[in-house]
Amino acid sequence: MLLIKATDIHVEFFGRDVLDIEQLELYEFDRIGLVGANGAGKSTLLKALLGKIPLQHGKIAREGTFTYIPQLEEAVTQDVQDHALAGKLGVSQVHVDTMSGGEETRLKIAQALSGEVHGIFANEPISHLDRESIDFLVNRLKHYSGALLIISHDRYFLDQVVDKIWELKEGKITEYWGGYTDYLAQKEEERNSQAAEYQQYIVERERLEQNIEEKKSQARKLDQQSKGADRKNRTNSGGRLGHQKSQGSKQQKLHNAVKNMERRIEVLGVVTAPETIRNVQFRLSKALVLHNPFPVVGNEISKWFGDKVIFDNVSFHFPLGGKIAITGANGAGKTTLFNMIRDQESGIKLSLKAEIGYFVQTGYKFDRNQNVMAFMQEDCEYQV
Repeated sequence: MLLIKATDIHVEFFGRDVLDIEQLELYEFDRIGLVGANGAGKSTLLKALLGKIPLQHGKIAREGTFTYIPQLEEAVTQDVQDHALAGKLGVSQVHVDTMSGGEETRLKIAQALSGEVHGIFANEPISHLDRESIDFLVNRLKHYSGALLIISHDRYFLDQVVDKIWELKEGKITEYWGGYTDYLAQKEEERNSQAAEYQQYIVERERLEQNIEEKKSQARKLDQQSKGADRKNRTNSGGRLGHQKSQGSKQQKLHNAVKNMERRIEVLGVVTAPETIRNVQFRLSKALVLHNPFPVVGNEISKWFGDKVIFDNVSFHFPLGGKIAITGANGAGKTTLFNMIRDQESGIKLSLKAEIGYFVQTGYKFDRNQNVMAFMQEDCEYQV
């Protein structure tokens, strides 16, 4: 059963083509992972297919009902149809105003899985989820009989729940069969093939260009020889005529060879080099100049929210240069600990020269009256 058919979809933002899709079809049993670079238009495509944003151009026909698991920046309500499911996800008694990022995601999942729909669209559905919640979601989606269209940057999650990849790049969709690992293998094969084709093209073009230059050089030499012979043999008109015919014939062959090789270069066309994969490099942290072997220390800290105990007489040391992962169930207090360290609450000490950089779960939210560049320049140490 065809659930969605999109034709001639075109969306443009600030003069840049975000979506430029001739035709796209979603069927009842499709299980698709939507991938692409940040800003490629993945969220825009999902919202367009669901009818959540107006189209600038194109048509979308929908034959089924769908539910949507949005990202954290979209508002959440407490409404859940399946209270048993909410209980399994641990969000039946959680209040919207005090929930963590992981609890908010679990609530949105409970809302999406509660309804009887033909398809589920999800935008980064495992963001901020703990291991138990991810396993629960994977199991539910594996046994879900409708269509799935999922945006995720987690390759392991996609390998578990999808069997097809849509890559969105420069507004176009390219389809690959298999999970994310299969997609990466196909992309690597494409890249190797393109690199071999490009190398062959460069070698052949350079060979033809070199031959053209050699033929032109030979033609110039013949022309110079012809002019020199003409000055010496002005009195021998008969012999000169034969010599002119011979030289002219050689020059014509050289010119014809040059034209043939130039046509062959035109036939080669233009083969583009494989896209360079850029590596991200970060500057060394200024924290490395510290001398305190334990720049962050917690000594017998305690924390409660109402009757819920978060920390009870906990002590810890963060060693200089250490790379520490803090894990735990959603709502266990991981973000609370970060906030306590940042705010240097009672029992927590920082080295005098230590500075804390903190990227919050919802740190990407900004005032819509503020432009993006102004938002990014706030508290940024890079000069633009």
